[in-house]
Amino acid sequence: MVIIKLGCYTLCDAYFRRNIKYFKERILVIIYVSGPYSAEKEEDRLKNTQTAIDIGIELIRKGHTVLIPHLSHYTDMRAQELGIELPLECWMKQDLELLEGCDALFFIGESKGACIELERAKELGLQIFYSMEEVPGVKVEE
Repeated sequence: MVIIKLGCYTLCDAYFRRNIKYFKERILVIIYVSGPYSAEKEEDRLKNTQTAIDIGIELIRKGHTVLIPHLSHYTDMRAQELGIELPLECWMKQDLELLEGCDALFFIGESKGACIELERAKELGLQIFYSMEEVPGVKVEE
């Protein structure tokens, strides 16, 4: 017997094969959105954050659950207002811990942090998406 891990489900392969249509239509995948964030100018960091959010919205529209680490942009802004410096290492540690709870990674493009996330996702055996066309839609029953 072969055991299959699919999202939060662990199944034997025979059961999965008999019910593959059910699982393909109903399993929500948690997709981690990975891409450039850091930049010299605040406006460029904001643009990178908005790009990640826009991709997250499209993934949600396809029926998936998303994790957008770029949203920590707003936490970092507030920390700076309070005079608290949170270094890149702090954010990367958190991001890599969050990545471990995901099923897939959507890779926007290269940056130091995004490449670290991509390599960790490969180590974890996560599915990697490089374009929206690669991401299957999920039929969500209400």
